[in-house]
Amino acid sequence: MRDLDFSTFVSQYENYPEFRQKLLDETLKPLSVCVEVGVFRGEFSELILTYNPLKLTLVDSWLCSENSGDTLFAAEMGKCSQEFFDKWESETREKFKNDKRVEIVKKFSGDAAKGFEDQSLDWVYIDAAHHYNAVLNDLNSWMPKVKTGGYLCGDDFVVKKDHYFGVIEAVHEFLGLDKITTSANIKHERFGDLHYEVMGAQFYIHKLDI
Repeated sequence: MRDLDFSTFVSQYENYPEFRQKLLDETLKPLSVCVEVGVFRGEFSELILTYNPLKLTLVDSWLCSENSGDTLFAAEMGKCSQEFFDKWESETREKFKNDKRVEIVKKFSGDAAKGFEDQSLDWVYIDAAHHYNAVLNDLNSWMPKVKTGGYLCGDDFVVKKDHYFGVIEAVHEFLGLDKITTSANIKHERFGDLHYEVMGAQFYIHKLDI
């Protein structure tokens, strides 16, 4: 893990819905093939569907474990009980049962990624487990699946005092950045030319078609 200096970085949870909307406006094109990793109750999934994707695959294990969601956060909220996860899964399945664009894959993130061909997805959104190793594994698992010209996006690019998020550290490690950076063009050793941008608590990595 890179030793980053957070002394001048200010987390931006303010205007959270507006930044999520802005992320979608900038990255999600109609008729895209999309994956959302970490679904919870499917509330953000509903917003994604208003952008008319060709297909949206929803990936979540809905299991209360350190590999599924931000379990520490769930425990602090008093919600780390399998009963709650079962309820959220049921709500999600009911919500999208008649939408033919939606496929639900009940697996851990890395296992689900193995079911997709490389260069097959236009847009991926990661919002599963927030600890460092999980986020870094998600980035490494899903970026190969994104087409040239496509986007890998994510949530919770923040510093939290009450519980640990490792999103910022994982993103910087993945991109090879040694200091806090919120916008950059990068020549990645595995994935070529990338543009990286942070907006509020959201981030995206664009596989540039150059």
